[in-house]
Amino acid sequence: ITLMGTTILKSENAINSSDVSTYPYHPCSKDVCKNGGHCNPLLEGYECICRLGFAGQHCQE
Repeated sequence: ITLMGTTILKSENAINSSDVSTYPYHPCSKDVCKNGGHCNPLLEGYECICRLGFAGQHCQE
């Protein structure tokens, strides 16, 4: 894996890595958006992008 021209993870080490993200857990891993909404991870949580006809923080309305 290369970030801005700098190798940060070599393929031979990828198998041994457990977490290369900045999140201690992925904020979208718990199916937080309802009614087919799309979860968009942010630095401080997430936002739900709702399908047409749905609204609310979790697309529940």
